[in-house]
Order: sequence, then structure tokens, then C-alpha cells
Amino acid sequence: MQSQQARPARGACSPRPEPRARAARRAAGKLFPGPHLFAGAAITVLWALAASLTPAMQKGNETARSAHIALNTLNVALFVWQIPTGLEIVGKVLQFTSFP
Repeated sequence: MQSQQARPARGACSPRPEPRARAARRAAGKLFPGPHLFAGAAITVLWALAASLTPAMQKGNETARSAHIALNTLNVALFVWQIPTGLEIVGKVLQFTSFP
């Protein structure tokens, strides 16, 4: 019979993380939710709405075409606005990451 290694009891806490790991987790907790996340969610919804207008555009509906263009214009604006906020997030992540 093989000897089994002792397993921690259910609900037992893991050993305390290193201070740097705690700092990284604390920083990550401050990243979300925020404007970058909400803009990304809005972009996803706008893509879906713009794509849903495709069948109407194929039938020659000019209103659908105009709405499609307007939705995608707003989409591009949100995406461009996300670039600086995304770089800020990358900076925070890199600040608390230790490289080998």
C-alpha cells in the first residue's frame, strides 16, 4: 500500500504570499472594474448591433446602412479612447511584475 501525503483540511488557508505578490494582487484588484472595462463591453455590444444590421443592408435599406456606419464610428472612437487607458493598465501590471 502506498503512503498518502497529508493533504490540508478543507478550508485551510494557503501559506501567506510574498509581499511582492500581495502588492501585485492589490494592484490588480484596483484595475477592474473601471472605464476601460466598460468601454470594452460597449465596444462588444456595438459590434453586435452593427453586425445585426447586415441583413437589412443587403436588402438595400439605407437607414440600416447609416446606423451601421454611425455605430462603427462610435466603436472606433471608443477603441481609440481605450488605447491610453490600456497602456496605463499595462504599466500598472508591469510595475508589480517580477521578471526572472
